[in-house]
Amino acid sequence: KAGHLTPWQNFEIVFGLSNVSRQLIWSFLHIHPFYNSEQVSQRYVAVKEGNFFIPPLEGKALELYLENTQEQMKAYNQLKDLLSPIVAEEYFKIFPKRKGKEKYQKSNENTIEKKAQEVARYVLGVDTFAYLYHSINALTLMRYYRTCSLTDVPLEAKLVVFEMVNQVA
Repeated sequence: KAGHLTPWQNFEIVFGLSNVSRQLIWSFLHIHPFYNSEQVSQRYVAVKEGNFFIPPLEGKALELYLENTQEQMKAYNQLKDLLSPIVAEEYFKIFPKRKGKEKYQKSNENTIEKKAQEVARYVLGVDTFAYLYHSINALTLMRYYRTCSLTDVPLEAKLVVFEMVNQVA
């Protein structure tokens, strides 16, 4: 009754978020100091077609947006292919005894592919999906909710926040 907010700050809510854009993470979820996020590392996971946030566009705008995601995927795959020999060369400088050994063949191929993927991800846009565990207290969730009605908040952020509130309710 006195307006004491400490009870709202004393427990955390952990959200498992998937298929959210890196833009949402950087520009909304991580814009304040009242959070803890464990972003699941995707640097060694191949990005697949369709792993992009698609805003509610129509007509030519949607067509251009989808073309751009296709170009990003094409550049990503080309860069992976171009990097693989360079990564292999560096890898075998570090681990020369693994080169040409059949027992390490599969392990070598996997490691080289993953390292090439890691670097190639940098050509992908901030609309690429990510996965994370995001911990906030109830007061921060209320602040998120209020922010969605006060400022120009992107649709994706509103959808995620409204679902977070819905899940807690």
